[in-house]
Amino acid sequence: MNCCYIDGRVVKVMDFLKTRLLDTLSDQIRKIQKVVNTYTPGKKIWLEGVVTTSAGGTNNLSDSYAAGFLWLNTLGMLANQGIDVVIRHSFFDHGYNHLVDQNFNPLP
Repeated sequence: MNCCYIDGRVVKVMDFLKTRLLDTLSDQIRKIQKVVNTYTPGKKIWLEGVVTTSAGGTNNLSDSYAAGFLWLNTLGMLANQGIDVVIRHSFFDHGYNHLVDQNFNPLP
């Protein structure tokens, strides 16, 4: 499963704090769990491609403190729903969604 909350081309800083967005992932996970439990009961679900905004991210937003709320919400919600593996889409040097800079310093 791949997850992205916001269209990176039109995002504004306040979009990162909208609780409606924070709840969309929970609905998606429930749908996936229903399918998995129907066709392959007991199979683990992995979430990959987790980013806050699409289109490579948004400069000064996706790589900012504001984006941390969605990321922390994602990790907490997935842990609460029993998702054991979350793979970050980009760790280094890809758009504005990466976690470290060129010198491996953590981004906000």
